[in-house]
Amino acid sequence: MFPIFILVLFVIAWVNRDGMVVKNLFKSLVSRRYFKQEERRDVSAWKNFGMLMTFFVLGGLTLQLFFERFFATWITWPSVIVFSLAMLLVVGVFGVKYLFTLSVASFIGAKAQPLVDYNNYLARTSKAVAVAMVLPLCFSAYFPSDLNIYPIYVSLSLLILVPVLSSVQAALSAMQNGVPFFYIFFYLCTFEVLPVALLAKLIVLNADRI
Repeated sequence: MFPIFILVLFVIAWVNRDGMVVKNLFKSLVSRRYFKQEERRDVSAWKNFGMLMTFFVLGGLTLQLFFERFFATWITWPSVIVFSLAMLLVVGVFGVKYLFTLSVASFIGAKAQPLVDYNNYLARTSKAVAVAMVLPLCFSAYFPSDLNIYPIYVSLSLLILVPVLSSVQAALSAMQNGVPFFYIFFYLCTFEVLPVALLAKLIVLNADRI
């Protein structure tokens, strides 16, 4: 795990060379006006790609630690394979969400601004969470086994926060654009609440492993 953390810290330091990128990321999550301002800034595509890859790597590491903690008796593969599959799972889930929303937005046309906002918030929240996950993941990777469960919970909560916060921001955008509440509620229940509820159910069913 040490090379992963070194690589992640290198990417974050490279992206944040001017000392403002990370600060602006977090500001844009709590202020819709600031978010719109940040959308108009010219940000390097390579920096965006680096931060998204950092999120996928740390998201995969979070799921690997979670699976190996709660499903140790089920997993017989080496850790590197578990990590690779967990990272692919994060890429797949967020990639499907992004592409699905993008395809619906292209079909709707002029009224698709809430979906465009959702994808933008999803990408921006992912990058901000990647920064926030570094410290708890370091603790969960190197703390004794009787203590590392708490940093794992923190990392997993941050991972879940990405779609939740993006959904809230997209819902606010949709209401401002006059989208009926029923459609917003139906989308949130089907594509956002249900997956999180299933994950929470898995955690509850395996609580005796803690």
